Amino acid sequence: MVRPCQVVRGNEKGRVERAIQYVRGSFFAARPFTTLEDFNRQALRWRDEVAHRRPWPGDDSKTVEQAFEEEKPYLLPLPANPFNTDLVLSIRSGKTIYVRFDLNDYSIPPTYVGRPLTLLASDTTARILDGQTEVARPSPLL
Repeated sequence: MVRPCQVVRGNEKGRVERAIQYVRGSFFAARPFTTLEDFNRQALRWRDEVAHRRPWPGDDSKTVEQAFEEEKPYLLPLPANPFNTDLVLSIRSGKTIYVRFDLNDYSIPPTYVGRPLTLLASDTTARILDGQTEVARPSPLL
């Protein structure tokens, strides 16, 4: 039976919240990452060697990996075109040639000081636009 849960009520979503707690405690706890590639490598290894080998909740006769393999034929395919996940923010510099994003200051040409601009940030780059015109492309994000 499906029972809707209230928004921001983690206590009503025990199974989902326990899974998040499991990942936080088992994978993220005290694990350093140096790059996104390092993070992905460690995450895949943890998935294969730890998470997939644990018993499936409610049926100790199979593992999480076995349950996933059973469900795989019923999953929908990924979309042909990936979704755009860039963050789009309206920004404006104060009296200086800098705009702040994600605790970093990025310089813009002096002619754009005080004007409304748009910042587009992906996982690897940040771009600052005036309408459709790119006015700055800071160094790649690390």
